[in-house]
Amino acid sequence: MWNHGPAMWRAMSARNLPVLSLGPTEIADLYAYFYSIRYFDLPGDAGRGKALFSVKKCSICHALTPEEGKRPGPPVSRWPAIANRIRWSEHMWNHSGAMMAEIEKRGIRWPTFTLQEMVDLLVYVRNLPQRPDERPSLVFDDPLAGEKVFRERGCGRCHTLGAPETGKIDLVGVARAARTFTELGVRMWNHLPQMRQRAAAVQFDFPTFSENEMSQLMAYLFAQRYFEEKGKPARGRGVFAAKKCGSCHDQPGSGALSLHENRGQFSAHRMAAALWQHGPRMRGEMEKRRIPWPVFSGAEMADLIAFLNAR
Repeated sequence: MWNHGPAMWRAMSARNLPVLSLGPTEIADLYAYFYSIRYFDLPGDAGRGKALFSVKKCSICHALTPEEGKRPGPPVSRWPAIANRIRWSEHMWNHSGAMMAEIEKRGIRWPTFTLQEMVDLLVYVRNLPQRPDERPSLVFDDPLAGEKVFRERGCGRCHTLGAPETGKIDLVGVARAARTFTELGVRMWNHLPQMRQRAAAVQFDFPTFSENEMSQLMAYLFAQRYFEEKGKPARGRGVFAAKKCGSCHDQPGSGALSLHENRGQFSAHRMAAALWQHGPRMRGEMEKRRIPWPVFSGAEMADLIAFLNAR
């Protein structure tokens, strides 16, 4: 969005469209909408998904419809909430114990998926003629309630959020591949056997989630910036210098946003809001100074945000 700013403003000007000022809350709502319609997911292919349904041996336990005969798992036509990735993850998690027991009884290895494979499979399932027409949806609950879920369901036995601890995985502090709910669901699925084995080893009852608890937990993870790429302040200092951000920011009389006063408040959606609130004026000032509009890679933006929050 940042890199495309000048082109967007030119196109809007050509169409006599005003550049609206979008605040952080509005951008956050917009991002939530993008997540709800799978804007960030890879495009799926139902044909590949159909093949995977057989290759991954899903058909051994799941019929497509009840009419095909009784099998251990529910028929695909009755799988709930395929379009809601949070509810899908919750359902998958809660039923993993029964699935694992059935798979072990039949001598089948736990099937693992790449992100592309899972997207293909879900596209196939969602487009079966027996499935109800589902509208994509995303409902976030209270992050504070999610913190309580994280604590009471025992997630802290294996994970921390931003505080490295020996023997635990810091979900925020380590590099992660999960940037969408589908990616997180894939990682959870692939890791479920190891999680259940560890729970059994420490004699801990593997938790299940009641309705809305997974949504609360996801809201808490969002609040902890789990889904954002984690940058390095040291690299961000170099980005700040290379992109000439200091030519205006924190310079007396420049009128630019004080970066020091806003330390600790920078995030991806706040950077996008800054673009919509101040971008055209920033561009005009940069043209006066003959400074080119800065463009960023995803890693550079993450590093810059880390630097701005730490300086």
